[in-house]
Amino acid sequence: MSESAGAECRRNSWLVALAGGALVALMLLFVAHYGVLKALVIGLVFAVVLGVVLVWAFCSRPAKTAAPAAEREPRPAPEPSPVPEPSPVVEPASAPAPQPERKAEAPKPSVPPAFVSAQPATRLVAAPEPVAPAPAIAVQPARRKRASSAGLDAALAKSKDEPPAPAPEMLSAPRGGRADDLKQIKGIGPKLETLLNEVGIWHFDQIASWKAKDIAHVDELLVGFRGRITRDEWVKQAKVLAAGGTTEFSQRVKKGGVY
Repeated sequence: MSESAGAECRRNSWLVALAGGALVALMLLFVAHYGVLKALVIGLVFAVVLGVVLVWAFCSRPAKTAAPAAEREPRPAPEPSPVPEPSPVVEPASAPAPQPERKAEAPKPSVPPAFVSAQPATRLVAAPEPVAPAPAIAVQPARRKRASSAGLDAALAKSKDEPPAPAPEMLSAPRGGRADDLKQIKGIGPKLETLLNEVGIWHFDQIASWKAKDIAHVDELLVGFRGRITRDEWVKQAKVLAAGGTTEFSQRVKKGGVY
């Protein structure tokens, strides 16, 4: 390889290495989310290593092979005297007839390919036979999914058909025009009593009759006071007061020591 060709080879190798390093840096920066400095350092190291490898692989070996060629050229130069003697030897050397051997080798590969191509053909035909049962197994989960979806649809339809739970007894006005003092129940203050009256609750027996579903219904109406019914045990206190009894807290309310 000449010096100009070697220089061009090295220049192209380093250009390819720099392009590879830039590509690696961009991939680390945008795909692997590396930092800018870290991606540039890794890309530079990659470019240097790749450039050294390319120069060694493509620009150094031809020079080494050219050197011995140049060394061999001067060796036959000091042998002008023996040149006429081997010249007649060269003429019979033209007689080596490896050509018919090549002709004999030519028909040999033509026969094996036929057998080789025929054998894999039969093997490929036999291969799909065990694959047949696979689709039969795959059908079963599809049927199960259809059955489960049908069951869910039926359950949803049934839940829609079921009538909603009845709301607890609500009154537009107190019975006989006189409401119970709901503030005697611990946990019900003046503001909460007003809110209960607005939703239709005026008497102790209304609260005493509440079940779990009734408590949940009324609790949704008490915006800002949710959870007070169960936490302060309204139902338990209302049962005592509805039966004509008193509690320690109700006595304090009657005496006026609370509100």
